[in-house]
Formats: sequence, structure tokens, C-alpha cells
Amino acid sequence: MRPPLAGEAQPPGGDKDRKKFSQSSGVPVDAFQYSEFIKSGRWGEVDEVLRAIYEEASEALGREFPYPEN
Repeated sequence: MRPPLAGEAQPPGGDKDRKKFSQSSGVPVDAFQYSEFIKSGRWGEVDEVLRAIYEEASEALGREFPYPEN
């Protein structure tokens, strides 16, 4: 038997988490960006694997999870 949920399940992330972390850390929300390493696409094949995960999650959950391009 599973315990009841304390609240409705919500995926992590989004503006709410960014704002909360910004307030607690003192780092401006605008400073939360992908590193140049990630932006330049140096991940090679890992990028394609992650893209497929985003696509599969979008299909499975019926909600779009766009893969960050830049």
C-alpha cells in the first residue's frame, strides 16, 4: 500500500524554483544560464541522448518539455 500524496505531484524546475533559489542564494535569476561548455554543444552524443529523453517524456506525459537549444 502506498502512502497518500501530501499534495499534487509537480515536476521540478520552472520559474518558481528559480525565484526561490535566487532569494535564498542572493544570486540574480538572470544569472542562471547554461554554461558556455553546454551552449557550445561539446557534449557530443550525450546531447542526442538527452534530447530523446525530453521527447519521450513529452509524449508519455502529454506535456511539452522543449529541449534547451542554446
